[in-house]
Amino acid sequence: MHIGKIIEQKFQESGIKLPAFADKINTGERNVYSIFKRKDINASMLKEISAVLEYNFFQLYENELALKEPIEIYKVKERPYNSTIPLSLPFKDIDQLPKFLKEVNETAARYGFTIG
Repeated sequence: MHIGKIIEQKFQESGIKLPAFADKINTGERNVYSIFKRKDINASMLKEISAVLEYNFFQLYENELALKEPIEIYKVKERPYNSTIPLSLPFKDIDQLPKFLKEVNETAARYGFTIG
C-alpha cells in the first residue's frame, strides 16, 4: 500500500485548494507534495490529514492487517508452570491420603491446573 498516493487521491476528490490543505495540516505546500510521494507516514500527521479530508486512513491499515495471518510473535505459547508447595497434611492417618489427594486434584482442576 502506498499511503501517499491514496492521500493524494482523496485530496483531489475533496476539492480543497492546496494552500488551504497545507495550512490545515500545519505544513508548507512543498511538503504536501512530498507527503504524496511517501509510502509511509507518521500517525500524528495521518490523524490530521484524516480529519481535514474527512476520511479514516487508519482503516486502510486495519484492512491490510486483517488479510494477513496473525503475527507469530503475538501468539501466546503455553508453557508448563512447575511449582512446589510445602504442605502440612491435615490428618494423622495415612489411609486418608488418597482422599486428600483427590480433593487437591479436583480443586486444582477447578482453577485450570493439573498436578503431576
